[in-house]
Amino acid sequence: MKIHVVVKMFQDAIQEVTPFVGPNAKVNAMNDFKAWTGITYSEFLERKQQKEDDDVILGEDWAGSQIYCEDAVTGPEMDTLEVLSMIAVSTAHVTRMAMEFLINQDVKMPLVIYEKNQYGYFIVVPESEELECMQGKLPESLFHVLHYASNKKIDWLMLDSDGLEIPGLKTYEW
Repeated sequence: MKIHVVVKMFQDAIQEVTPFVGPNAKVNAMNDFKAWTGITYSEFLERKQQKEDDDVILGEDWAGSQIYCEDAVTGPEMDTLEVLSMIAVSTAHVTRMAMEFLINQDVKMPLVIYEKNQYGYFIVVPESEELECMQGKLPESLFHVLHYASNKKIDWLMLDSDGLEIPGLKTYEW
């Protein structure tokens, strides 16, 4: 069985990933792509073969949107896969001090982070009990974003300068 996955980009950030399986997966994925980008996937592929850039075909905001098709994993081997979730959040939800904290993180702090070039960070979201122990040790704005992700049972937080601003989370100008 094949799985078709539509990756929806907006302003260089993944906004949504939608999987389709079953007998109509390809058609449904192509319809979803067209609804997102305004262009048929057939036309997109045709223009790509003519060496046009994504941003010319789809427009700068939707460049990078794509459909991927792979063999779907089913059956007993699926039980051995670990699937994790990630949320993309704007760096506007943390203060400059919080970003500097991430840059200069003390190795004694049990927060696993990876720099995302100059655009932000990937952070493992601690479990709620572990996160509560970090309150007061983390910048308050970072704690609130991690707390939000933890409450949503998210495994990874991607702080990204182009990430979405989440309603209900405080934003900061810097």
